[in-house]
Amino acid sequence: MNRCAAGMVIFLLTSSAIAQTATQTSAGSSAAIPAAMQKFVDSGEISGAVTLVGRNGKVVHLEAVGYADIASSRPMRKGTLFSIASMTKPIVATGVMILQDEGKLSFDDKVSKYLPAFADVKLSSGESPAREITIRDCVTHTAGLTGQQIFQGSLEHAVNELAQRPVAFSPGEKWQYSPGLNVAGRIVEIVAQQPLDEFLKQRIFEPLSLSLIHISEPTRLKT
Repeated sequence: MNRCAAGMVIFLLTSSAIAQTATQTSAGSSAAIPAAMQKFVDSGEISGAVTLVGRNGKVVHLEAVGYADIASSRPMRKGTLFSIASMTKPIVATGVMILQDEGKLSFDDKVSKYLPAFADVKLSSGESPAREITIRDCVTHTAGLTGQQIFQGSLEHAVNELAQRPVAFSPGEKWQYSPGLNVAGRIVEIVAQQPLDEFLKQRIFEPLSLSLIHISEPTRLKT
C-alpha cells in the first residue's frame, strides 16, 4: 500500500473552556495524545505527527509519533520541520492590510492598477467578466482564478502566467479556492518595491521576533 509521506503538526492552545483537559494532560494523561495520533499512523492516514499542548504560557505536552519520511524510515522528531503551505495565505493577507493601513493601496483597487495584464482577463467562454478582479477578490478567493498554486521560478512569472488563464466566473460571483493570494503577494512586491519575503520579514516576522528558517530546496511529498 502506498502511503503519503506527509506528516502534520498540531498545536492545542488551551483556554478556560478546555482547562480541565489541559490540567489532566499536565497531571500525566498526555500519553493518550500520542496513542490517539498513532492510530492515524497505523491506519495509513498520515505518516507522522507532532502534537503540542500549551497552558498558561507553559508547554505541558510535546510528543512525536510515526515517520517524517516513510521511504527512508526516518522517524518524526519533536523538532521536525514542516512546510507551512497555505498558512502563507493569512501572512500575505496581513501584508496587504499593512499597506492598506499606510494608504499605499486599497482592498477595493482593481488588480489591473498594479498588473495591467489582468484588465484583459476573459471567462472560459471568451467573454469579458462582469467586472474586473480586485485585491479583495484575490484575498477572499472570489476572483474566479483557477489552476495550480504551486509554481516554479519567480512570483512575478507565476502571476503573469495566471493573467493568461480564463477565469471560472465573474469576480465576486461566488467563492472558490484559488491562487489569488499569489496575485496579492505580487502586488505587495510592486507597492513595497521589494521582494515579498523581504517585506514579510521586515514588517511581520522581525517585529514579532519570529525566527525564519530558509531551505534551499523544497521538501517533496513521496507516495
